[in-house]
Amino acid sequence: MNKSLKILFVAFFVALSTNGQNLFFIGENSFPSTETIILSSNSSGEEDLNISFAKAENNGLITLDRKVDLGEFGGKLIIYLSNGNVISCDEVELSEIVDGRARAVYFFTNEQLNQLKGSNLLRVRYTLKYLVEKNYSASNKDAQTDKIITAFFDKSYRSKQMEMKESYGSVEESNSSLVDPYVSTYYGSPGSGSGSGSYGLSGRSLASKEAVRQECNEEGRVVVQIEVDRSGKVIKVTPGVRGTTNNSSCLLESARKTALGYSWNSDDNAPDRQIGFVVVNF
Repeated sequence: MNKSLKILFVAFFVALSTNGQNLFFIGENSFPSTETIILSSNSSGEEDLNISFAKAENNGLITLDRKVDLGEFGGKLIIYLSNGNVISCDEVELSEIVDGRARAVYFFTNEQLNQLKGSNLLRVRYTLKYLVEKNYSASNKDAQTDKIITAFFDKSYRSKQMEMKESYGSVEESNSSLVDPYVSTYYGSPGSGSGSGSYGLSGRSLASKEAVRQECNEEGRVVVQIEVDRSGKVIKVTPGVRGTTNNSSCLLESARKTALGYSWNSDDNAPDRQIGFVVVNF
C-alpha cells in the first residue's frame, strides 16, 4: 500500500520567550518573533485574536492564534492599515487546532512588509472554517505595530550586517543579498514567499502546486532543486540534491513531477532564472 505523500509545511507554533527573546518553534528549530499583540474581537462573545510577526530568512510572516470551540483558520487574511491601504494574504500556509486553540501562519511579500512598516495596523479580517466558513474581525487598540515591525526587522537586518562584517570584513562587498529581494535562499533555511513545501525564491509568491503520489512502498524526504523563470514557470528540476534521505528512483521521479507542478506568480523584475527548492516528504 502506498504511503501518504506530504508536502513539508513550515509550521510555526506558539511564541515563547527565552532569555528575553521571543521565538516561534518548529521541531528542533526556532525563529525570532515580535511580542504577542492582542486584537480585540469585534463580535460580541467571541474570543480576541493574538498575532505576532516573525522572520524566516528573507521572509516576513504573521501568526494568528485564538481559542475556539470548533473550526480552523483558512482562506484569505485581510489587513487594514491606518493610511487606508489594505493588505491581502490569499493563502494560509498552516492552519490547525491544538488544545482548543486555532493557529495559522501567513507569509508576506517584501512589498507588503514595507507597507506594514509604514503604517499602523487598524484591523484584520479572518475566516474560521467548520462545515461552513464564518468571517470575523478584530481591532488593534493601542499597539504601535508599525514601530514594532520596523524595530524588529531592522534589528535583524543590522545583526546580519554585523555577522557578515565579522566574517568578511566588508558588508557592502560581500553581502549584496541583504538588499536583493530576489536572492536565492539555498536549502536549509525556509525562504519562499509562500513557504509551503518550498525554499528560496525570495520576492516571489506561490501561484499553484500539486502533489504526485509515489508508485512504490518507499518513504523518506526528497529535496528538488528548481529553476523558475520570470513567468513563474519551473523550467528545470534536479531531484535528490543535498538534504534528500531516500534516493529511490521511484521517489525521485514522483518528487520531480511534484516540483514541475509548482508555479509562482509572474514577475517582470525577477531574474531570468531564479534558484529554489521543493521539499517532498513521502
